[in-house]
Amino acid sequence: MAKKRNVAPLAYFYCNASESEPERRTPEGVLRSLTRQLTVSKSPQPTIHSAVLALYSRLSDDAKADGFEMTKAKISDCVELILAALEDNPATLVIDALDEIDNPKRLVDALDSIINKSRNVVKVFITSRENPAIFAMLPSPQIIRITDNQNKADVRSFAIHAVTSAISDYKLLMGNVTQALKERLVDALVSGAGEMFLWVKLQLLRLCSLGHEKDLIAALTSLATSTLDELYRAAYERIQQAGKVTQEIATRSFAWLLYAREPLTVDAFLSAIVAATQLEQATVE
Repeated sequence: MAKKRNVAPLAYFYCNASESEPERRTPEGVLRSLTRQLTVSKSPQPTIHSAVLALYSRLSDDAKADGFEMTKAKISDCVELILAALEDNPATLVIDALDEIDNPKRLVDALDSIINKSRNVVKVFITSRENPAIFAMLPSPQIIRITDNQNKADVRSFAIHAVTSAISDYKLLMGNVTQALKERLVDALVSGAGEMFLWVKLQLLRLCSLGHEKDLIAALTSLATSTLDELYRAAYERIQQAGKVTQEIATRSFAWLLYAREPLTVDAFLSAIVAATQLEQATVE
């Protein structure tokens, strides 16, 4: 056990509104992870901050006295533990995708309390989608907005790479795409994408399903009006129009993605789909 750490730590958390990882969408889950990163170290030797041991002892005693399971650290507990860690070293806290949190105000209030009460330097970096409600609840932030104008060069590079790959892999018009059409396609994708790389990817998948150049050119005129929701809906409709086996595999895939208790690796995900298919075939036979 040791109290002090030799370096100013950085604690990072990526928020995610996922049913398979509910702790990633709650203020409590975020703060518990940040607390763990700041108070527990595995190198050069395992160390736990004394404040954590004291809290564990108190919660354990309370649970034994009440006859219930030991409760997890509350938001107020995490704030106190982080403040205790900050007495030893300055720290940096990074929270990515705050807009994915169910109740972001509770997390922002906790972070504000840490900033105001800390006797040491603590820097807090928060990222979020463009969300006026999020910006309004931040106490006195220095907001850096990344707009589509600022990352348009990156979107263009991504679009060029994606279109070039689709052509070289014979996915777009069997590879028969003139330079002029390629440039026109890239311009249309960049113009409609805004700051969304995913929009480019989904639009290109849809365009690759077209078999004639005239159909592709006609589709370019309506790219800018398509939203992400519409692209998802179009992809789902293509699945519905596919064969029965394709529909069943897609449904099974969605089920695993929605209800898996933990994130699956690609190999584990494929194994689960194959196993379910084989089980269904064996049942039919």
